[in-house]
Amino acid sequence: MHPLCIKPRMMVVAPWKNEKHGDGSVGYYRAWIRSVEGDMCRIVFVDYGNECDIERSKLLSCPPSVSCLPWLAIRVRFQQYLTHDEFKRFWYRTDAHWIKIKVNRIHTSHYTIQVYIDYTLAILPEDRRAKLHAKDKSDESQEPQLIENDPSSLLLYEIRKKLNLLSDKLDDNEKKNEKRYDQLLKSFQH
Repeated sequence: MHPLCIKPRMMVVAPWKNEKHGDGSVGYYRAWIRSVEGDMCRIVFVDYGNECDIERSKLLSCPPSVSCLPWLAIRVRFQQYLTHDEFKRFWYRTDAHWIKIKVNRIHTSHYTIQVYIDYTLAILPEDRRAKLHAKDKSDESQEPQLIENDPSSLLLYEIRKKLNLLSDKLDDNEKKNEKRYDQLLKSFQH
C-alpha cells in the first residue's frame, strides 16, 4: 500500500480509537482532515461529529464512491448563549434521541434551522419527578419556586396537567355514555 499524501481538508478513512471489536480489530469511518502537525492529524468523523488526533500512518484513502456522499453529522452552534448548566440539561435530554432538524434558510457560510425535540422520550430523573409530584399537591403560588431552576419542568408540568384534564374529560364522557346506554336499554325494555 502506498503512503497517503496527507493534507488539510482531505477526505480519508480513519480508525475510531475508542472502538474495538471482539477480535481486536478497529472500525474505520469517513473522516475529514482538519489540520496536520508533524505525524499527527486532527480529524473530524463526518458521519458522527467526533474529533480526535490520529497518527497519519493510520489513515487510509477514501474511495470516491464513498467520499462524495453527504456528511451525516451536522455541526451546530446555538444562536442564543446557554449557560453551562442549561447546555448540560439540553445535552442530557437530547443525547441518544433523534432530533428532527428543518432547514429554514441556506446562507453562504451557515444554515438557519429549526430543531424539533420530543421531550416526552426523555426519562425524568427522580428529583424532577419529585418536583412534578410536589406541584400536583401544592397550590399555584408555589409553582415559580419549584421551577425557577429548571424551566423545562414548567413545560412538562403543563403538558401533564393538560393530559390529566383530557383524561378526566374522557372519564366523564364515558360515565355519561354509560348512563345514556342504560337509559336506552330501559326505554327499549318498556
